[in-house]
Amino acid sequence: SRGDFILPHMMREPRSGAYRLIDLYRSRLSDYVQVLSVMILSILRLPLSGVAQRGYLSGAATQVWEFARKFAEDNYDPTAEARLAFGLARSFLTSARFEPRRSVATRFMGYSRYLWTRLVEYGHTDRPWADFKLDKRILYVSTNKSSI
Repeated sequence: SRGDFILPHMMREPRSGAYRLIDLYRSRLSDYVQVLSVMILSILRLPLSGVAQRGYLSGAATQVWEFARKFAEDNYDPTAEARLAFGLARSFLTSARFEPRRSVATRFMGYSRYLWTRLVEYGHTDRPWADFKLDKRILYVSTNKSSI
């Protein structure tokens, strides 16, 4: 799937607890890390503003990120973390245009710029992409105007 694996396209059946995906007309095979970066941003874009609520969303996004890291490790995919950073940089940037809260959209743009800068700087080193590490603090998007 590419681009359609977002929260609004997931439904949970109350009786069985099973999850169902809907609206998959654009789905096709692609990099699972890209799909998960879109999922992470769909979580972070939820319009909840309380500290506890934002912490809960950050925790959910972190769980998706940890799943990606574990899956990559189990399947010997050493560049997954770098690809996740590329996916998140793209997703933060494209999500900013849909974000009605200007302060949050500005943060998304700042996070995207931060990630692109880190990736470009890292790309100019002799280190392999398998050694790239993503700081998971990027997964906490505050609605407080004083933080970024």
